[in-house]
Amino acid sequence: MKKLIIAFVALAALCCPPAWAADDQAIQQRLSQRYGQVNGLAADFTRESQYVAAAGQAARKVRSVGQLVWVRPLNLRLTESVPKPQEVVSDGRTMWLIQPDRQRVTIYEVGDNTQALRGLLAALSGLSALDDSFKVVEATAEEQGPAGSLTVAMEPKEPRADMGRLVVWFAEGNLDLLGLRIVSMVGNINQYGFSNQRYNPDTPAGHFAYQPPEGWRVFDQRPVQRRMEKGRSE
Repeated sequence: MKKLIIAFVALAALCCPPAWAADDQAIQQRLSQRYGQVNGLAADFTRESQYVAAAGQAARKVRSVGQLVWVRPLNLRLTESVPKPQEVVSDGRTMWLIQPDRQRVTIYEVGDNTQALRGLLAALSGLSALDDSFKVVEATAEEQGPAGSLTVAMEPKEPRADMGRLVVWFAEGNLDLLGLRIVSMVGNINQYGFSNQRYNPDTPAGHFAYQPPEGWRVFDQRPVQRRMEKGRSE
């Protein structure tokens, strides 16, 4: 197994690191044991997004605040209150972008057009077995986590457009998930900070699907074949 790079940013940790910090294999085993028992996560989040200039759009930064619910393998619901109310719901194959202020729902197939979502799902799903999909690399100074945290920087073993680099921050003691930094191949950055984490939450039936209210505008951006399959299943 390739060496796990651990970075502690607190000065005390640098001077007097915990005994287990030197044993990379033990760290990996602890992470696998901790997240092998995690089938879902609910948490409050903040997201700092940086988008590079592309397709005639200028580079921009966006800060979002909301709640996240994820259930293995690929079920996700993001409810944002800042910068404006909106929700993203996904069952791993279909994504609904819900904009209440516009009474509008846009439906996408989870694929190249939903790279930020795919990157987040891959990061959360891979926590129980980081070595399966990622190779560990050295964290940069910019990537160091908050004081008392454990920083793991990785790159995918196989090239993927939605993620060129992944940084994960864990709480030093109980290995709670503190945050993620996902950098796409083109340089877009989505950095999440988590708080009020609840593991293996109960989720009601239908939580990861969406039926728009009557009268809302619906824009279905899925390929025609997917729309036909959906119609036959209803």
